[in-house]
Amino acid sequence: MPASTLRDTVTKLFLSKNLDELSKLESQYQHLDSFSDDPYADAWIVHAFGTTVFNKHMQRNDSNDLDRSILYLERSKEIVKTLSADNQDSFLQCLCYGEMSLSLCYSFDGRDMEKAISSYRWILENCTRDYMQAEYHGLPNLMRNFNKFKRYDYAVEVSKELRHMLSRFTAPPEQFGVGFEIVEAYIGYGELLQAKSVLEGISPANKIVTIPYYGDLRGRAEFGLCNYGGAIHHFKVAICKSDNEVSDKFERALALKLGQALLMESKDNEVEAFEIFQKELDRTVYPSDEREEMHFMMGIEYRKLKKWDKSIEYLQCLTSQADEAIAKTYLERYCTDVTLGITKRTLLLQFATMHAQRVDAVTTDMHLIRAQLFYFNGDKHQAYRHLELYLDARLLDCKLKCYTCDQRIRTGSVPFSCACCRVASYCGRRHQKLTWKNERMSHKVLCPVLGHWRKTKKGRKNGRANEDERKNDRVFDTYFGSIAFL
Repeated sequence: MPASTLRDTVTKLFLSKNLDELSKLESQYQHLDSFSDDPYADAWIVHAFGTTVFNKHMQRNDSNDLDRSILYLERSKEIVKTLSADNQDSFLQCLCYGEMSLSLCYSFDGRDMEKAISSYRWILENCTRDYMQAEYHGLPNLMRNFNKFKRYDYAVEVSKELRHMLSRFTAPPEQFGVGFEIVEAYIGYGELLQAKSVLEGISPANKIVTIPYYGDLRGRAEFGLCNYGGAIHHFKVAICKSDNEVSDKFERALALKLGQALLMESKDNEVEAFEIFQKELDRTVYPSDEREEMHFMMGIEYRKLKKWDKSIEYLQCLTSQADEAIAKTYLERYCTDVTLGITKRTLLLQFATMHAQRVDAVTTDMHLIRAQLFYFNGDKHQAYRHLELYLDARLLDCKLKCYTCDQRIRTGSVPFSCACCRVASYCGRRHQKLTWKNERMSHKVLCPVLGHWRKTKKGRKNGRANEDERKNDRVFDTYFGSIAFL
């Protein structure tokens, strides 16, 4: 087929969305490196083939299709770079579609989120609103992909553009079936007040919106903001309305969230909560990832209740993923159970150290666990080093969100700060009280060392010798002494 005829045929089939015939042409010509002497025509043909193969992948979920689609679309970009500026401008709409397809390709199975967001940002910088409007169906899919792989920062970025785009219509975002995805992004990112704001515009009577999913999102938003009574209400409503509307997996997740909310609301709800956990555990087929997740969760909840043996019983059923949790359980019992003799306490410290050494992941919590273990094992140098790493992470974290809940800091949303350390920020007085002294690692214990470390970091940043630098050993020793036998 002559090059001009091939281009015209591809254009006609592409615009009419005749993917079957386009797929046949792609299979026939895929071996060629180029299709004509005209780069503009080649760029268009390669782009059309790439989009077609991606649509095939969406139907068949074949990773080979996805790889080929990416190759086509990247080739199309490279060809356009060789065109003159005028021709590049005339090809801008095709590039916009291509970059959107690349974003979807790279984010579909989580293969390269950085490239996915790079393509998306290119669209924002180079494409007009009209081009974006023509591709608005791609934005919800892109946001779903980011939510699926827990890249909520990217999902929020896409959701803000999507909401701005849909504001041109009189109907709200939920009418387009994207309201839940926007809320999911905000909750995952910690923009809980924004999530609640979007939810207020979603009616559970809408055909697109089901009461169980609506209740789940409302419950998660309230749970994140530490309004456990409200979370319990929404989870219970969602469970009551879930018959024949949701999958068993979703219904199980709802029940587990309800149990966790009950425990957070009051320790008096322990019996009810663990009856829910056990019921869901009993009706889950063994072995399964769901059972492991439930064992892990129950082990954590028993630890919070200081039921150490039950916590270890459930956590030890798991693989190495539970080593950090097991180490923390042994460590907390070592530090808080005053009924133990020296032999038992020594054994607990050995167990905690053994499990901590198996953990390769570097997390904020692991720095604190290792700091304690090194200190109690007599290695103050390593203890101080890990404590400093933990405090660095906490100082950064406190700049981003409320100390007590997951709400990210934005103007007017986190108005209170601790007057002593001037580090911890809160959504309100209630949240400040919630974490003052209710846990072993409460803010009452951390406040002095956080305040000291803030001053030390400030002195280092300003490049001057700070007298607080010389107080580290004394402040750290006081801190470690305060977290034992509380």
